[in-house]
Amino acid sequence: MWRRLGLIFSLLGLIALCVGLSVAVPTPASARTVHWVSLRPVYAGYPLPGAPSNQCSVSIDRQYSSCAPVGWIHAGRNYVYCKSWGGNFEYSDRLYNHWWLKTDLDVVDKGHSNPAWISAFFLAGPKNARNDTAFDINGQEIPNC
Repeated sequence: MWRRLGLIFSLLGLIALCVGLSVAVPTPASARTVHWVSLRPVYAGYPLPGAPSNQCSVSIDRQYSSCAPVGWIHAGRNYVYCKSWGGNFEYSDRLYNHWWLKTDLDVVDKGHSNPAWISAFFLAGPKNARNDTAFDINGQEIPNC
């Protein structure tokens, strides 16, 4: 009898384990991990990486444009999730960055929601002094999305 109870409890435990594994959905690393960064000025956020640029998308009826900002993020310490290569954010021929950072904006315009994208151009820190770089405040490269 004790053997049967042990077998039953083992089977119940196995069933519970299988049910638990089938229900659990892994969260992508980029969605659960944040990387702390320091931003220089207050900056606009965009719905897609690479806006504004020559890669902006505009709907046929011109009701939507990926070039329009959807909110703002304040200067100072902020978190980002990951980076993505996008349109060139250019200050001059010598200063530019193609990396865009997925983050949550501090102020989101009506009709839009987080997350949004900001240019890595405004990252502070010595490792971000070069073009096309994206490092957090600890000097670690921000991972790709």
